[in-house]
Amino acid sequence: MMRSFALIPKIEQAHRKYNFQNKQSIIIGDRFSSDIQLAQNCQMLGIHVATGKFEPQYFIDNQKQQKNNIITVQNLENAVNYVLSN
Repeated sequence: MMRSFALIPKIEQAHRKYNFQNKQSIIIGDRFSSDIQLAQNCQMLGIHVATGKFEPQYFIDNQKQQKNNIITVQNLENAVNYVLSN
């Protein structure tokens, strides 16, 4: 696991406080460069909300996204519906 993000220690702190497993967790965010990259680095499901800033350098086609444990939805409501239905 890469430790290049400043948020990873925060996730480790949350592990100690809330006793959860990364593989059972989800990060929902609107930026690939931070939110979704963090999800991948921590082996979490990343739900990318497409209403955020478009970052073409991080564009991944849908098949590759699913392989990399990334789901893209159009808005936050769709992200919530995905979480509730899975």
